[in-house]
Amino acid sequence: MLENYGDFLDSESTAIELHVSTWTVRDWCRKGILPSVKVGNRVLVPKQQLIEFVESKMKAGVE
Repeated sequence: MLENYGDFLDSESTAIELHVSTWTVRDWCRKGILPSVKVGNRVLVPKQQLIEFVESKMKAGVE
């Protein structure tokens, strides 16, 4: 799923992978739902944290 990315994904790449809008990714990051780091005006999601986020949602029955 994420083999083509480095250690971090920007909000646009994260949105594409999760099939949600960039705004939703930024909102989830702001609310702490999705772990992220802010570098300047960029929101970056650590790839490992994204994998764990998806796995936790799959375990909970939310896709």
